[in-house]
This record gives sequence, structure tokens and C-alpha cells, in this order.
Amino acid sequence: MSEKEGCRRTDCSQQTSKAGTMSSAILRKYPPHAVHFIWFSDEKLFTVAAPLNLQNDRVYVRSSVKKKDVDAARLLLTIPTFCKSLMVSVAVFSLGATQLHFLEPGVKVNGDYYRNTVLLNMLLPDIRYFRCHVTKY
Repeated sequence: MSEKEGCRRTDCSQQTSKAGTMSSAILRKYPPHAVHFIWFSDEKLFTVAAPLNLQNDRVYVRSSVKKKDVDAARLLLTIPTFCKSLMVSVAVFSLGATQLHFLEPGVKVNGDYYRNTVLLNMLLPDIRYFRCHVTKY
């Protein structure tokens, strides 16, 4: 594990701990009978394919052979240096969770997109389903 990976994992665990502390503080502000109606939602960006550093790759041939004389099948192909990623959204509450919702690749999640697409079209229908079919209060 590299130093950068260790830092990322530490940052992630610190963020998870902070989110857990914040959600516990919010829940303490409400009476116990109301806690079952509080939902928490979050999004996570997953890296599907990490970029490769082609600078360290080599093709071994005799020093007298020029690159243009090497068979094309032996040459390395360039790979995009941008990560492929996938964003997932979910909402949870004390008795369950919504489905995992996969956001469109490359979409910019701003307040408008989150309200109109993620909340209204993805999470709220699942939450309404829970309220009507799963939980009976």
C-alpha cells in the first residue's frame, strides 16, 4: 500500500466517523417515536478502473532496432489516463434502505440535479414505497 492510498483510507474512515457522529447528534434532537421517520441519503463515487502509468512500461529489443521496425503487435497501446468511475446513491433509515441508484456516468451533480433527479425520481419513490408497504406505524 502506498502512502497516498493510506492517506485516502484514513480520510475515508475519518469522514465515516464524522458522518456517524453527526447523524447521532441529529437523532438525539428528536423524540424516539420520530426517529423511525428520519432518512439519511448519501452518494459515493467508486473508481472502476484506475489510470495506468505507461511511462514505466518498456518494449525490449536490441539497441540497433528502431521503433518503426518493431512489429505493431509488440508495441504498447496507450490507455486513457482518466479514471472510469461510477456514482451510487442510497438512502437509509432505522428499518431499512432504498435500492442502490446508479447515476449517469459523467453527470455533474449540483443542487438542481440532486433535487430534480436523484431525490424526486430515484430516492423519494423508494421512500414512499417503504412508508406504504413495508413499515406500519
